Amino acid sequence: MRFNVLYSKSAIDDLKTIGTEIYNSCLDKNIVVKYLKGIKAKIKNKALFPNSGTPLYFMGLFTGFRYTIYKSYIAFYKVAGSKIIVERILSAKSDYCSVLLD
Repeated sequence: MRFNVLYSKSAIDDLKTIGTEIYNSCLDKNIVVKYLKGIKAKIKNKALFPNSGTPLYFMGLFTGFRYTIYKSYIAFYKVAGSKIIVERILSAKSDYCSVLLD
């Protein structure tokens, strides 16, 4: 069974921010498009086996989030029924637990 992948408003905003950051660093729209397609493809790969994403634990407890990594970004998602809901896509350098669990 293939799960449907949905993006939260925050995840969509994160993709826009990532695109802007990459564009500002390289000034090449083609690189931005390729990078964003790479992130989305990595997430889409979870549609067949959503529980194959790494579970996120905080203080020894499962947070309900799973994640997948693409280069320097981490996509955090939850599995709900037959859906994968991408909640956030954050820099691996960020304090993502405080963002996700706030």
